[in-house]
Amino acid sequence: MKRIIVAFIILLTSVISFCNPGNLDTSFNQASINGTIPGTAVVNLTTAAPSQTINSSANGIALQTDGKVVIAGYGTYPTAEQLAVARFLPDGTLDTTFNAGGTPGYNTIQLSGASESVATAIAIDYASDNIIITGYALISGVYKVFVARYLPDGTFDTTFNTNGFVELLIPGSATGCKAYGLCIQANSNIIIVGEYNTQSGIFIARILGSGGSAGTLDTTGFGSPHGYATLFTGIDSGAIAVGVDPITNKFIVAGFTTVSSIQQFFVARYTTTGLLDTIFTNPTTPYGTNGQGYTTTDISGGAIAYALSVKGDGTALVAGNNIESSLSPYPIALAQFTPQGLPDVQFNQTGIVLTQIIGDEDSISAFATGVSTDNNGKIVVAGNVNFTSGQTDTFFARYNANGSLDTTLTREGYIIPSINNGTQSNGLALELDGKAITTGYTILESSNIQMIVIRMIGGALDNQATSSISQYGFNSQFLSQFLYPSFYVTVISDPAVQSATLDALNTIIENYSADYSIQPDFNYIAYLYLLQTELDRAQAQLLDLYGITSGDEINLCFTYIQERVYQLIQPS
Repeated sequence: MKRIIVAFIILLTSVISFCNPGNLDTSFNQASINGTIPGTAVVNLTTAAPSQTINSSANGIALQTDGKVVIAGYGTYPTAEQLAVARFLPDGTLDTTFNAGGTPGYNTIQLSGASESVATAIAIDYASDNIIITGYALISGVYKVFVARYLPDGTFDTTFNTNGFVELLIPGSATGCKAYGLCIQANSNIIIVGEYNTQSGIFIARILGSGGSAGTLDTTGFGSPHGYATLFTGIDSGAIAVGVDPITNKFIVAGFTTVSSIQQFFVARYTTTGLLDTIFTNPTTPYGTNGQGYTTTDISGGAIAYALSVKGDGTALVAGNNIESSLSPYPIALAQFTPQGLPDVQFNQTGIVLTQIIGDEDSISAFATGVSTDNNGKIVVAGNVNFTSGQTDTFFARYNANGSLDTTLTREGYIIPSINNGTQSNGLALELDGKAITTGYTILESSNIQMIVIRMIGGALDNQATSSISQYGFNSQFLSQFLYPSFYVTVISDPAVQSATLDALNTIIENYSADYSIQPDFNYIAYLYLLQTELDRAQAQLLDLYGITSGDEINLCFTYIQERVYQLIQPS
């Protein structure tokens, strides 16, 4: 505790602005259920009698509108790898109302005849709150794509192809196909993308999501008469993600393909009818290099893409790794493409950013598996770094809109939270308050490998936004997110004192916002000084009540809060 206080006095804003946003959110699974640490949560998949914990991993993550976190992946059961879907409450505990009549908190199934059943991506259909997953299954020696739909209660939706899931083999894919990405249209139709004929091309397909044909290929409205389209046939390629361009409602696909024996990022755009958006199908505003419908990006040494994020203006962010790079350790690669599908020269001048992730021990390489943009326009990336010891750890990085690392997260712009005996991240989601959530697997002390969810403190503490937001006044939501009382009260160990302190802080924030709302010529600086006075009064009252047992912790909490207020008065 003394070290924290001394550092705070010396560094002032640095402790709050630079360090805390990159920390694990210890309010997530605060009780450390299942032997993990606060800020992380795991799923114990078990077999029937004799009960035993099995290894598992998650590959996709999605957030419901109520804040619940849903993940999908697989568990390695004695007979076969099985699909696994699990749901957590916003506080990080397993949601036992999910599949309550089966294995509460999670649902596993072995697809008929499959020796492998692996979920690779997940999405929420917000029109119905149904949960959609996609992936692949190995059946009779051939990989097939599957799509499954679950009701909000965690059971299969039997209105979807009568049993809740559908298996597909893209015609001509003799050695099989795998799906890696999906997105949901407003009408509940499902778009999936993946590799065709064992990385000998890519495919995009649409599954109907409503009506009597739900769960079947859309053979009349998409890629007619097939319900799918292929690209890069016969070339080492794979599509890993798909998103909807919010301006045109067309589909942006990202992945990798091979050009002159070098693997490269690609982005492509498809029309709502499944046609490549070329100069021939769209003479006015075609997509990609020379209007060919796609663009490939040569990153020295080669690159493989693992993640895609489509911004509100149609800009596409693609993240992955720079394999066989001249840099050591091998860096992650981040590329940005304009709404027209061209490299964005406003992004690091070249449209490409390479970042080496350096840990406490020698690192070999890093790769990004998730990318998203927060409400402040910052780019958040999650991924993994490999060390010479053989261990893999998750990392989080944050960038400014121009591609430079955001050093308000940490001094380096990234953080490697060392968790258990190694952790791998396979997906990323952002909460509205900027908290980053990732999923994958972790290696526990018992050497079991289990599905994990990790939540980090996010951009809500970023003081970069204060000068622009302060021009417009404040509301309780913004002020609460900026001051972040729910985080700073966690320095108070007594639950009753912590609760009383949080109530006092929230009351002050609500009163401040109410005062603002009735003042036509509101002077936010003057009212912030009054806010400081109210904080002093609340601190004194709490010390009178709890000072004997919790005085030092109360003082530390209010020191942090007052420093945040000071940053609003004199933003850096």
